[in-house]
Amino acid sequence: MPVAQTLAKRFPGPDGNGPLHTRLARALRAAIEAGELLPGTRLPPERTLAAEFAIARSTVARAYDTLRLDQLVDRRQGRGTTVVGERAHISGRAAALAGSTQRNMIFHSLTDPGDETIEFISAHAPASDVVSDALATATRALKLGDHARHHGYFPLGYGPLRQALAARLTERGLPTHESDLMITTGAQQAITLIASCCVSPNEAVVLEDPTFPGAIDALRACGARLLTAPVQETPADVKSLKRTIDRNDVRVVYLVPTFHNPTGCLMSLDARREIGNLIDASSLTVIEDESLADLGFEQEPPLPIAAFAAVGTVITIGSLSKLIWGGLRLGWIRAAPAMIAHLGRVKALADLGTSIIPQAIAVELLSNVDLIRAARRRELLERLTLVTDLLERLLPDWQWTRPAGGVSLWVRLPGGSSRELARVAADYGVTIVPGSVMSPRESGDEFLRLPFSKSIEMLEEGVRRLAKAWMAYSGEEPSERALEIIV
Repeated sequence: MPVAQTLAKRFPGPDGNGPLHTRLARALRAAIEAGELLPGTRLPPERTLAAEFAIARSTVARAYDTLRLDQLVDRRQGRGTTVVGERAHISGRAAALAGSTQRNMIFHSLTDPGDETIEFISAHAPASDVVSDALATATRALKLGDHARHHGYFPLGYGPLRQALAARLTERGLPTHESDLMITTGAQQAITLIASCCVSPNEAVVLEDPTFPGAIDALRACGARLLTAPVQETPADVKSLKRTIDRNDVRVVYLVPTFHNPTGCLMSLDARREIGNLIDASSLTVIEDESLADLGFEQEPPLPIAAFAAVGTVITIGSLSKLIWGGLRLGWIRAAPAMIAHLGRVKALADLGTSIIPQAIAVELLSNVDLIRAARRRELLERLTLVTDLLERLLPDWQWTRPAGGVSLWVRLPGGSSRELARVAADYGVTIVPGSVMSPRESGDEFLRLPFSKSIEMLEEGVRRLAKAWMAYSGEEPSERALEIIV
């Protein structure tokens, strides 16, 4: 429940000083004033919010009435309680999108992390020493004055960067020309642009379950009807995917076949070939997210799905954020030139093109990409080993499958709710992503995503705090060995 999760950090529930309804009203008011609950947001029914925080329904009713008297909410019989605030002109749909569980959690982890909090919400990493040195070298090599003689607007992206990326994709076995590529401001913009161009309201779209939360929100923003294909040991089971497509008149599918987010698993070559054949035999459009394709640990990934679709529509997405540095904010889209031209016109409406300066820096960085990739892989493998060792010692009942690549572990709890654990963990100074945030159906509450891309110090302290939170939540007594490590 997005509102309840927004309130969790502001309202501790029955514990605390002062009347409950006053503290709840104060927490809601703070969330409204901070822009976390936008005008048009419908607050949960009294009974629902009362159950979430284990308080009386009358307490919620009194808190809502307090906000109504302060003209912060509107309460009407049969229509519930809706945030008003000073910006009541914002549509309910805009409020619902801005307040979505998926993006709201990650957005606030970046904008308001808290001084002492260790966040395991976003799966980004600071630049390593190798990347920092490469960035410094690339920046020094940049002749900004030469670029400034041009108007600086490249809606499809800076030509040399498109050429360099085309060469890399061709090397991987996916023949690509500059005209097949467009540069975006990160993979998130790429997904959002494609969704806005390819998905109509109420149209059925299939996603894996679980999947990248930014894709869930981008497709919801277009009004798509979200259907799912389960992810187990490998991304999207092909038989299940076919059944869902056949039964629901699906036109668009979003897949993360290579080091899947959040599970880290890898789709087999045979499965990619099957999906390619399915695409060729239908009018299906597959959005293939390859943002983590460079981050495998022990093997090179198979060819992208796009390599197996001879005539069908595959739109491939990539990013430099995880491989190099998120601050570059550079992604790309590979598609047929006609589709690229159309997407470019839509992107031009939004920003007239991604900034040329990071694109020019990226051209220099790509000349050293093999060195950067090797360093990033070593770094992630070291941190994966650290986290799994800590989990085995401190949380031995938690279960996970070692990922083939990527930046996160998909962890199953032995019991309870990851959403409830997240509330307890926040009191111990660590924030986590409940599994339901990664699910289009908001299922998977027995799972959580644990990124291992943070610094060594953050990982060590964060897992220790998480172990303390689990002991408090589950009522378990720590072993003597665990106590030694935690204390």
